[in-house]
Order: sequence, then structure tokens, then C-alpha cells
Amino acid sequence: MKENNDIMILDAVERYIRGEMNPDERLYFENLRKTNGEIDQLVVEHTLFLQQMNRFGEWQKFQTTLHDVHTDLAQQGKINADKLKGQAKVVYLWNKYKRVAAIAASIAGVTALTISTLIWSVSPKAPAASDLELLKKEMISMKAKDRQQDKELNTVKDKINTPVKDPIVYKTGGTGFHFLHGGR
Repeated sequence: MKENNDIMILDAVERYIRGEMNPDERLYFENLRKTNGEIDQLVVEHTLFLQQMNRFGEWQKFQTTLHDVHTDLAQQGKINADKLKGQAKVVYLWNKYKRVAAIAASIAGVTALTISTLIWSVSPKAPAASDLELLKKEMISMKAKDRQQDKELNTVKDKINTPVKDPIVYKTGGTGFHFLHGGR
């Protein structure tokens, strides 16, 4: 709970320093500074901290610009300085373009992972060895049944094509019953 309160106070201090408070909030906060020495000290320290951070950022930016201008003038031959050769040029280019390279590498990595995931999810799964073995057994069983059915069909065909030795003769009588004669 105390951490949450500290964060809210720090947020209020930053908004006060940046001038983002409305007039009523600002008046209330200034009265709070007058009555609470810790809050006033926090505002002073935070103001100094932010000023130092801004100065440091500006100094870094100035050094980078100065270095870039110096290198460009040296490469154009307008100033007498050693031109960058070999490894020094690589280091200079790396320092100049490392952010671009990092962003490009990140995008390439994300793209590669996305495409790999998409291909993996869409591609058919390879059958397991046990599935192939089961399929092989079923195929062998079906071939055996097919051979058995072929034998039975050939047997039926042979019986149909075999001529009957004693034809069946039908004789009818007056009673409406049919009598079979012929030895069977």
C-alpha cells in the first residue's frame, strides 16, 4: 500500500515539474510542499535528477553529432584526419547502424518464427510407425480376403458353366401338383 502511495506522489511530483497540473491541483500541491518537508525535498531532488538526465542526453547527442560530422568531413577530404580503414570503419558503421540492424534482425526473427509456425500448423502430420504397421496388417488381411473371394467366385462360375448330366423333367398331373422325375 505504501509503494502505491509513493508511486502516486512521484507521479504528482513529475506532473508538477513538467507543468501538467491544472491550477487547483498546482495550488494544492504547492501548499503540500510548504507543509511537508519530505515532499518539498523530493521535488527538489527530482528536479535536479531530471535536469542531469536531460544534460546527459544532450551531451550524448552532441558527441554523436560531432563524431558523425568529423567522420563525414574526413571521408570527403575537407579536413586532414585519418580516414577510417578496415576494422575502424566496421566499428564506426556498427555504432552508427546498430539500432537499425537490431530492429531488422528482430523483424526477421519474428517473421521467421511466424512463417515456421504457420507451415508447421498447416502441414500434414507424419504417420507414426505403429499406424503404418497397422495399415500394413489391414492391407495383408484385405488381400487374403480378396483371394478367398476370387476362389469362391471361380467355384461358382465353374458350377454354372458345368452342364447338368440328367436334365430335370417336369410332368404335371391333373391335381395341380408337379412331380419331379429324373433320378433325383
